[in-house]
Amino acid sequence: MSLTIYLRCWTVVKMSRIYTEEQTQFIKDNVKGTPFKKLAEMFNQRFGTNKSVGTISSFCARNKLNNGLNTQFKKGHQSWNKGVKGLYAPGVEKGWFKKGDTPINKRPIGSTLDGKDGYVLVKIKDNGTRTEMWRPKHELIWEEINGPKPDNHVIIFADGNKRNFDIDNLILIKRSELLKLNRQKLIFSNPELTKAGLGFVKLQEKLIEVE
Repeated sequence: MSLTIYLRCWTVVKMSRIYTEEQTQFIKDNVKGTPFKKLAEMFNQRFGTNKSVGTISSFCARNKLNNGLNTQFKKGHQSWNKGVKGLYAPGVEKGWFKKGDTPINKRPIGSTLDGKDGYVLVKIKDNGTRTEMWRPKHELIWEEINGPKPDNHVIIFADGNKRNFDIDNLILIKRSELLKLNRQKLIFSNPELTKAGLGFVKLQEKLIEVE
């Protein structure tokens, strides 16, 4: 990708992050007690925009706006990392099970495992299918801050590092956007370039809608 395209992408990203005083005040007035998904819907309806949940939550994080719901659970709910001290990703395993290891379905809740695709998985329940029992750690972290991941969306690592779980490194995008990012090789080790590439992809999808 040429420098000119990078600059254009960066401009798109920067413009998408600009909020008017009225928009900023609207978020401040409504953030308390409102899940970010609902806040994004309210914002888009009020201003005729198309801000994603991730965009709104990132704005709140940058401006230290807390909805008060971030890490709270309903009574009786057990957090996926309850009672787990020093949760960490183990070394790369050659398979799901090795002689002498505790079978996967017998491991305690909060245990971690390297999936075949390189993602760190966390055990969140004792029954169900493997995908129900084990969830990607980065999704759990994002959902604790932002609420349930919307359908047809995925969470990517801005710097491409599947071990960097900093919330600012986790970006919610549409599956269609991920497809374009991969096809055009727009996911970089530099998170700002990845965000610029995402801005470019969003622009492509917007142009398709207009056509």
